[in-house]
Amino acid sequence: MAQHITASNRGPLVQIFTWFFFFVGLFFFVVRLVTKHALASPYKIEDAIIIVAIILSLGQSIAVSAAVSNGLGKPLESLNEAQIEATLKSQYVAIILLIACLGTTKLSIAVFVKGLSPDVHHHRYSNWIGLSSLVWMVIGLISAIFQCSPPHTWDPLNGNHCVNLRAWWTFIALGNMLTDVFIVAVQFFLLWGVQLPMSNKFILFSIFSFRLGVVGATIAQLYVYYQSFDSLDITLRAWLPALLNQLIQSLSISTACIPHLKRFLDSLESGMIRVREPSRMDNSQVGTELGGVGGSNSTRASSKKQRISGSLLR
Repeated sequence: MAQHITASNRGPLVQIFTWFFFFVGLFFFVVRLVTKHALASPYKIEDAIIIVAIILSLGQSIAVSAAVSNGLGKPLESLNEAQIEATLKSQYVAIILLIACLGTTKLSIAVFVKGLSPDVHHHRYSNWIGLSSLVWMVIGLISAIFQCSPPHTWDPLNGNHCVNLRAWWTFIALGNMLTDVFIVAVQFFLLWGVQLPMSNKFILFSIFSFRLGVVGATIAQLYVYYQSFDSLDITLRAWLPALLNQLIQSLSISTACIPHLKRFLDSLESGMIRVREPSRMDNSQVGTELGGVGGSNSTRASSKKQRISGSLLR
């Protein structure tokens, strides 16, 4: 039976946008894989990690959908005990899967960033991205799983002792934002020293900047979450934070896939990349031969920058 969106029933709205945002992320993921296949690019570790993120996103969307079916977005007083319990359990699972999905997506980006540069000194920045993301995810998962005292860890009602949910969600949101800002900053840093035309740099800067959309959505979500605490109706007040969670998850996956689409756009330039690369390799080899067996420092630096730019454009 179809339900209408009303002031006392926001569930259908959450249901619609949950699956809309999921399919947006799935679309970018599929285009990413199709692009790699079309360009005969090898599948790498970051591709396997983003597949895990998509699976987690699907599970999380199913959990939110189950919460809506049981009463998320409706007044608490209109639900029976079984519906309240089912809603709280579904929300509990959805939050856990959300944190796992966001953390996994960050790890995929960390591996991708590591492959941008052959310089081992640059690898430590990608390692810091991976480590900070992993620490945030592990702490977030453990604290989410045990947010309330056992055995009813999913139930903030009925006198259960729980962590300060306002402080906990602040930690989750701030950690999510800071790690994403760090990701963008590292990508900008690696790109700054690359020998590319300014127009190409601007395009790549713009592509990497899309990640800041996750930060903006997280700020909005944190603000809405604070506002929702003014209401004691935990099922009705949760509809907008839940909807923004879906937006954040979709943006996180989409922006992790967008940089890979640049390769597809470049491939449309009549094979210029394949023509340009042998030329660069020849110049690098000539420079090495002229510089002796060890090669000069300037030749090595130029070779590294060429390899970085090649990774960015492929």
